Amino acid sequence: MKMGDGGFRPAYNVQFASDWGARIIVAVDVNNQGSDQGQMLPMYELICTTYGVSPEEYLVDGGFTENSDIDAMETSGTKVFAPLPIEEKQLEEGKDPYAKKPGDSGAMVNVRKRMSTSEAQGIFKQRPSVAEFPNAECRNRGLIQFRVRGLKNVAPKRCGMCW
Repeated sequence: MKMGDGGFRPAYNVQFASDWGARIIVAVDVNNQGSDQGQMLPMYELICTTYGVSPEEYLVDGGFTENSDIDAMETSGTKVFAPLPIEEKQLEEGKDPYAKKPGDSGAMVNVRKRMSTSEAQGIFKQRPSVAEFPNAECRNRGLIQFRVRGLKNVAPKRCGMCW
């Protein structure tokens, strides 16, 4: 996997899903992909199958979003809160990032409309305290490196009853 220093080394990408109200980790996944792109829907599906319900709202960082994932989640009745691609740049250029773009699905139009509100932007500002806290807590407890090799050994074990 490509690292922050530009080098390549064996590494794993750990994904946490946290409950916004309880501020606890509700799902964990590990993969060896170099980016978070495309990880939103698999984590959502893991949460749905584990708990038997779809979250009412789903708050994600911009690196996770793919239009097809947003379409699937919005169609399932979950409201997605996510930053829009190049939102800040478009605002600086005087363009409207919340306006419908060519090729946008109905779900994506809903997300654009939702994210244009001050309420949604206020919700999104809370993301670091909910989403980044588990990462910081792991690092503070020294959990920065796996002691085993191989995705099979690193990934969370899923029993038939709970995962």
